[in-house]
Amino acid sequence: MSYPPQGVAGITRPISPPLELTELVAAVCSETEASAIAAVNTVIMASNAEAALILEHPELTVAKAATICESAELTTAKAALVFDEAGLTADRAASIFEHANLTVARTAFIFDHSNLTVAKAASIFDEVGLSAQKAADIFDHVNLTDERAIAIFYHANLSEARQDAIRALMTTPEKVTLDATLPDFQATPATGTFTNTPENINDNNIGTYAWPEAVGQYAEVDFGSLFCINQWRIYGYTGGLATGRFKIEYYDDSWHNWVIDIPSRGDSWSSMSSEDEVLAKKIRLTCTTYEPSGRTISELEVYHS
Repeated sequence: MSYPPQGVAGITRPISPPLELTELVAAVCSETEASAIAAVNTVIMASNAEAALILEHPELTVAKAATICESAELTTAKAALVFDEAGLTADRAASIFEHANLTVARTAFIFDHSNLTVAKAASIFDEVGLSAQKAADIFDHVNLTDERAIAIFYHANLSEARQDAIRALMTTPEKVTLDATLPDFQATPATGTFTNTPENINDNNIGTYAWPEAVGQYAEVDFGSLFCINQWRIYGYTGGLATGRFKIEYYDDSWHNWVIDIPSRGDSWSSMSSEDEVLAKKIRLTCTTYEPSGRTISELEVYHS
């Protein structure tokens, strides 16, 4: 017997022994232990492409497919290879991973395996059939390493909107958040309400200046996406006095104070100050005490150590 691979017209392949496809589906739909074992063994013995098509088959319930994938008889390496096959679509894979019969721990191991390409893994996470909460639980799990999680999370196949939805539900969102570098902070010129050239605060040039002329005026740097930050320093200007005050605010989905009561200074760098790590999409340098002798800022640096 042969059958058409899902989504690929005109191509037929033989089913590997010991079961024909119809017999396999009947066995898997059965509740007997012997049939369940036979189903698992069939997937194990099949080629990766054929195993993928078996899991994709509409007569195989998602619940049973998830049970097969949870089985200790099916190695993580084999499971990862099967899920990477084109014959097992991302939406079907998402439905299988979503099912309670396939544990988060096992799922995280599969996503962590190099046999499942980052591109296919990201496509699966982007499917609505895998809930944002289940996806968040998988990314949170220790079985999915930080390095692998970052690679999947920032692949082009996982949309920014989906990233935001998953990260919002994670208990460890820092696991999938990049550490800000100084070039990240300097990539986009600052904007804001500073009277004089707010873009000068992050232009990597201590010979240019920016300043406010009233309390509440600010210079704002937009990272473009969420980054981890934990340190900062500031450079004043020649003749500047420590009479003005500033604060650094950060934005995730609302504005928060991060560092307050920062004194203005002369033509030197402040020491690099370490702060609590936060996740920020934007930062602001805001004037909190205005004095003409202490208003000018040459440069600000905010990034992660």
